[in-house]
Amino acid sequence: MYTEQFEVYSHDVDAHGIARPSSVLRYMQEAANHQMRDEKPSYEELFSQGKAFLLSRIAVKTFAPLMQYDKIRVENWPVDGKGAAFYRCYRIERGGQCVAQGLGVWALVDTCTRRLYRVGEVSFPNYTSGEMIPVEGLRFRLPEEMEAVGTHEVAYHETDLNRHLNNTHYPDLLLDCLPERDTHYVADFSIHFLAEAPLGERLTVYRSAALETPEGLCRAFRTERASGGENIEAMLRLAPVP
Repeated sequence: MYTEQFEVYSHDVDAHGIARPSSVLRYMQEAANHQMRDEKPSYEELFSQGKAFLLSRIAVKTFAPLMQYDKIRVENWPVDGKGAAFYRCYRIERGGQCVAQGLGVWALVDTCTRRLYRVGEVSFPNYTSGEMIPVEGLRFRLPEEMEAVGTHEVAYHETDLNRHLNNTHYPDLLLDCLPERDTHYVADFSIHFLAEAPLGERLTVYRSAALETPEGLCRAFRTERASGGENIEAMLRLAPVP
């Protein structure tokens, strides 16, 4: 597996000194980008060939909050996929202890035709791979009743090479609409990406009532594009601020 070292900087944390959910996702995906850069092909090289990895689903589970100036070790590795689903696992350690795990499902897309490549059509023999580590909550069902709680217009600084809202911004977008943010932090989150949000797109955010589940207090979210259709669906599990 590929490993990188990071530090939780002051601009990565919330008012409680806890790393925001978007920061946790960025550590994981930055490690993956570093693997692609070092072991080839890089994301940019794939993009120049008319190919791009797009995130379909991501589930992240934390076992303890990451705090300001924590030094962390981030591991990530691709695993065998199936159909048009390319899997990647993530793990964050602090002081030798696992504090977070993640599982992402990616699609490899032809940027010109929008055709999905199937596993086996394109090989990545240089990437250090590993075994699958399942993460609970990758798939979930939204409650029927949800209310509109805000809007968001995709700004230039939030976009990536595709000129779409980068997936690492979504957790914080939802955090802005979380009533419990002064007393709780986002311990786990799972996001299903249904459609991209291009620069200038206006999103409407819908939120469920607080859900009491066996896993703890949760909130469900979805976003809809002004241009039509759903953008993402998400489930957040909350834990009291220590």
